[in-house]
Amino acid sequence: MENSATSGLYMLPHSIAIPTGSMFAGWLMRRTGKLYRLTLIASFMSIFASLLASTWNSSTPSFRLWADLLFQGFGMASFITSTLIAMITAVYKPDMPIATGITYLFRTTGQVLGVSLSGAVLQAVLLARLKARITGPGAEKIIHTIRHTTLIIPSLDPPIRQAAIDSYADALRVVFVCQTLISILAFVTCIPIEEKPMAPPIPPSPPPIPATRPLISDTTDDHIDSSNA
Repeated sequence: MENSATSGLYMLPHSIAIPTGSMFAGWLMRRTGKLYRLTLIASFMSIFASLLASTWNSSTPSFRLWADLLFQGFGMASFITSTLIAMITAVYKPDMPIATGITYLFRTTGQVLGVSLSGAVLQAVLLARLKARITGPGAEKIIHTIRHTTLIIPSLDPPIRQAAIDSYADALRVVFVCQTLISILAFVTCIPIEEKPMAPPIPPSPPPIPATRPLISDTTDDHIDSSNA
């Protein structure tokens, strides 16, 4: 059990990885002019991170709670950026605004559905696990309180407290498994992407030309000779 401040710190690497992954994907595509391999690798990183998160338990080292989310944030941000560019390069120039708008429409819809469905799955599994582990007089009231606030968990009796922690762990594990399946589906849908030509790769910068001493023109020499005469 951690306090709210410590729990929030675990999300800090994920928050840093998202803009970093997006900028890295843009830089790499601009540098190489390619996006297909980047898209698949970024999607695989999300799958890998979700699989790691689904194995969390009470004995998981603290550094994994940081590192696993780091992979997920970096991979998903790179994946979103590369797929956006893939769509833009696959349509005619007059259709780019519409294609971009549709991309953001489905992205926003996916975020809303992802949060709502994840919450629904979490609560459904949590309720089932709590009912299986907590029985007896007053069980319904305790279960109702645990589902709506985690602040009560440290004050519960040790057996009930452990049952609540295990139930939350089971519910989160199911959510991460569902996230893994969705990430696999996203990986499969990216396989048919056609890599359209983008801007040519940036050529290496030419070496600087060493400065040379300027030569005196013939006109200047004639002027000097005439002055001496």
